[in-house]
Amino acid sequence: MAALPIISDAEASAEARVLFEHCTKMLGRTANALRVAAHSPRVAQPLVGFMIAALRQEISGVLDVKTKALVILKTSMLNGCSYCVGHNTALGLSLGYSDQHIAALGGDYRSSDL
Repeated sequence: MAALPIISDAEASAEARVLFEHCTKMLGRTANALRVAAHSPRVAQPLVGFMIAALRQEISGVLDVKTKALVILKTSMLNGCSYCVGHNTALGLSLGYSDQHIAALGGDYRSSDL
């Protein structure tokens, strides 16, 4: 069990709800890391800025969010973090990747047609 539980929308303070709303608006979801950090909304606030800068293409100007999601998921697979793989698989699926795309990423992705 985590030392700090994840804060649900219903449990969130007014300050945390604002952060959750902005995070969802900008990224399509509220990450669990933010839900844990929201125990102290003033600590969580800079995390939202970092997440947006890291993930939004129009801010970072480098890779689109779908490609970044694949990089994050592949890294999670290589690190053997089952929580991260599960969490980021859900993100990949929400961005339009199929189960076949995810499976290919875990295998010989370089030779995959996907």
